[in-house]
Order: sequence, then structure tokens, then C-alpha cells
Amino acid sequence: QLMSKGYKMRSDTDTELIAHLISDVRSKTRMPLEEAVRLALTQVEGAFGLAVIASDEPDKLVGARKGSPLILGIGEDEYLLASDASAVIERTRRVAYLNDGELAVITRTGGYQIQTL
Repeated sequence: QLMSKGYKMRSDTDTELIAHLISDVRSKTRMPLEEAVRLALTQVEGAFGLAVIASDEPDKLVGARKGSPLILGIGEDEYLLASDASAVIERTRRVAYLNDGELAVITRTGGYQIQTL
């Protein structure tokens, strides 16, 4: 479907496909990154744990999970997304575990929110 719209796949990874899906959703209607991620992920089958950034919203990071682990590390003036606590333990011991079907929206000035996909 994406290839018929002119998207070119440069790899065989599902991650690239998800990035193109998000881009496609955002090309149709101007919306916040987290809404585009939410809409794009309704088209994805299978498990994922991912982090998304966009050049037009450089102060925002969106993480989402379904079937794969994703945690939010809460440090001093920083946030980290990882699939396992061992990846953030050197920076912080405060973590929030995203539940299946949740999305984290992290902003440079506003902290974080956890929402439902």
C-alpha cells in the first residue's frame, strides 16, 4: 500500500515500514506526533516497542509498546526509553513500565504523560 503511494523501502525492516506509516498519516492532516503515531499503529500487526522523533517537533519523543517491553527512565533533567531496566540503571533508578497498548509522550519542558494507544 505504501509503495503504491511512492514510498521507497530501503531495508527489509518493520521499523522502516512504521516510520513510513507515521509519515503517511502526518502528510494527510497536520496533527501532533503522538496522534500520528497512535493512528499509524492501528495499522500494525504484531509486537513492537518503539521510540519516535520528528524533525518538526524536536522537543518531543514518543514511545509505544504492544507485546514488547518498553520502559521510561526518569532521570535528573532527562528521560530515557529502553526495552530493559539494565539499559538505564546507570542513569537512574526511577522507571515507569509502559503497559501493553500504552504510549509515552515526553517533552523537553513538560515532562511526560502515559496514554492509551
